[in-house]
Amino acid sequence: MIDILSGLISSFSALQNITKSLLEVRDFQNLNAKVIELQEIILTAHRQAMEAHQSHSVLNERIRELENECVRLKDWSTEKQLYSPREIAPGVFAHIENTCVSGFQGTQKLCSNCFEQCNKSLLQQSLEEKRRISLSCHRCESKIVLHESAYLA
Repeated sequence: MIDILSGLISSFSALQNITKSLLEVRDFQNLNAKVIELQEIILTAHRQAMEAHQSHSVLNERIRELENECVRLKDWSTEKQLYSPREIAPGVFAHIENTCVSGFQGTQKLCSNCFEQCNKSLLQQSLEEKRRISLSCHRCESKIVLHESAYLA
C-alpha cells in the first residue's frame, strides 16, 4: 500500500513538472510530445489510484470481518459463562446450564467437544438396542452410548 501511494505521489509530481514545461513550450511538435508524455503519466497515476482504492477496499473488508469476529467472541464469552461441564453418567461429561441443580432429565446437554470450539450443539437422545440410550451430536457426529441404568438423566 505504501509503494502504491509513493508511486502515486511521484506520478503527480511528474505531472506537475510536465505541466510547467508545457507552459514554456512554443514549438507545436514539442508541445505534442509533452501532451503525450502528460497523458501517459495521467494514465499511470490513474492506475495507481485505482490500485490504492482496491487495496483500501480489501483492508476495509478485512477490518469489518475482524470486528464481526470480535463481537462474536465477546458474545460467546458471555454465553460460555452460563454453562459448565457436568458428569451426566459415569465418565460422560456434557456442558449444562449452571442454573440446573438437580437431575438432568429435560435439561439441554451440550456437546463438550463443540463447546470447546465455541459452538453450542445439543446432544440428541435416542434409544439403542438392548435398552441403551445414546447421546449424539449432529455437528461433530460424536456418539455416546449408555446403559439405561448408568444414565443419570
